[in-house]
Amino acid sequence: MARRRFWGIVCAAILVTAQAGPFHTMDELNFPGRLGYWGVVILTGALVITPLSFITRQLNRDGCMHWALAATIASAIAAPIMIGLVLFLEIRVRGLIPGSVTLIAIYVAGPMTIVNLVVNGFVALGDREQKPVNADAFRPRFVDADTIDPQAPETEMAETEAAADLPDEMPGPDALPTAVVTPLLFEKLPPELGIDLISLRAQNHYVEVTTTRGTAQILMRLSDAERDLAAYEGMRVHRSWWVNLAHVATHARTAAGGMELTLSDGQKVPVSRSQRAALRAALPGRDSDGDLYEAAE
Repeated sequence: MARRRFWGIVCAAILVTAQAGPFHTMDELNFPGRLGYWGVVILTGALVITPLSFITRQLNRDGCMHWALAATIASAIAAPIMIGLVLFLEIRVRGLIPGSVTLIAIYVAGPMTIVNLVVNGFVALGDREQKPVNADAFRPRFVDADTIDPQAPETEMAETEAAADLPDEMPGPDALPTAVVTPLLFEKLPPELGIDLISLRAQNHYVEVTTTRGTAQILMRLSDAERDLAAYEGMRVHRSWWVNLAHVATHARTAAGGMELTLSDGQKVPVSRSQRAALRAALPGRDSDGDLYEAAE
């Protein structure tokens, strides 16, 4: 609901409906009256049914019911609110006494349910077409860097990494394969932004996610995103910042004696005092590549 696309769709729906004048509003109300009437109905409906649909999708993350049934349940919960609103507007705005509450309920609940099913259908289609997360986009910390000689041949390093990934006991033939869990952050992130993260920044109840393709705000806590990304080469450097270490360009002292990172997109990120030692320990691993240097103090 915080996205401009959502409000753009709502405004467009109000304008189109006010221009069309359905349910006899064209004959009984002028354009400003229709704009106000349908503005109240559509805006209220969007503000009521959108959170309900989001909640039903979240409760149905394990796929225990079909998305259409979940959307229908959300519509059924919202229907009494919208029917009451329309009855109020019919009496106070249009000066009509509804002859049949049942007929009004059908007129309200029917189109509302159909629209909600269409919207949720597009959401479900987008979720199905979303590409799986490629774990190779980051460098997982599966191997302790201190145990690997940076001068060793690439084949020897590969063998060491492969050995580190082997479990202590090989599973039996009947053991089920371990499922690859996609971090919730990537499920919420718009697909067009990709998954090459640069940074995460806490913004009240949202996380501002920056990738190499752009920025978006995701409704989740930074601590939850950090936990989801624990297997990847990034770290929390400040109470409000998580950074992908692969996109750290420079790190330097500030005039006030603190520490600051410059990321590949030019962002300046402060480093809390408690994280400086851990960050310094994590950064030198890339100094030999020439991608990172200690800026002059």
